[in-house]
Amino acid sequence: MVNNSLVGEDTSSCYSHSPLASQLERHTLGYYHMWGFGLDEKERMWLLNNTNVFLFTVREPIDRLISAYNFHRNLFYAGDTANQYPLFYKECFPHGLDATVTALRYDASKACIKLGVEVLSGEKFHGGGRHFKLNYEHYRRKTIDIKPNYGVAVIRTEQLWEDVIHLDRVLGGTGDFGKSNGVKNNHGSDRYNVPYSADLSASNAIFLCCLIFKEMEAYQQLILRAVNLDDTQKRETLNHLLLRCQIKASEHDPLNPPFQWQLFRQGQTCISALERVMT
Repeated sequence: MVNNSLVGEDTSSCYSHSPLASQLERHTLGYYHMWGFGLDEKERMWLLNNTNVFLFTVREPIDRLISAYNFHRNLFYAGDTANQYPLFYKECFPHGLDATVTALRYDASKACIKLGVEVLSGEKFHGGGRHFKLNYEHYRRKTIDIKPNYGVAVIRTEQLWEDVIHLDRVLGGTGDFGKSNGVKNNHGSDRYNVPYSADLSASNAIFLCCLIFKEMEAYQQLILRAVNLDDTQKRETLNHLLLRCQIKASEHDPLNPPFQWQLFRQGQTCISALERVMT
């Protein structure tokens, strides 16, 4: 147990765990969600200076974008006054992410195009919901950009319990989480006021791959640096990402060299896909 911080403050309570706590829980020093809710700058820096591995929960970026849209759209229609974005969810893009991208590509007004591009690409904090801005780029800036020599581990949403159990065993645990094994929680998407829609056409997926290429690059960096994934797992995860963007995985080894998202954005595929929103 670590009893004192670098500045001599008693931090015993920070390290107290129940006897049944997993090794993964025991080794998790702090929790940074979104903008670091509940932590001041001093506390955030203490966490950065007193750990050596960053653990990220990750999800394929297009699926994450679909989830963020549905989450904030539901808050709007549920009347959540802290998350009201009527221009985005009522006037411009009320019918789902697939319809949103279609509108951006074909018939949205200039004002809606500007708003849609800024929100979906994570450039705008307010406008569609904070989860668009607080993305992998955001977390990377707050962690490995500050401490580039620290290790990185990931828990993939798509293989959540596989990764959790493996990490716990690596840390000396049993990998047995009792009744919690296999349990998944969500934000109540099965009870949303408006139906959750995961629909996205192939051409609209390509549009998003081009629009959020920086986010794709940040996600790829986390996967490539993950110390808890072997090369096979990394290839499978990144090949899935490439296929989502209609990039033939057989033509690229996603590990050597890593896919160049900046060059992809500059290529003809993205020039054509984003032509209307970038003019």
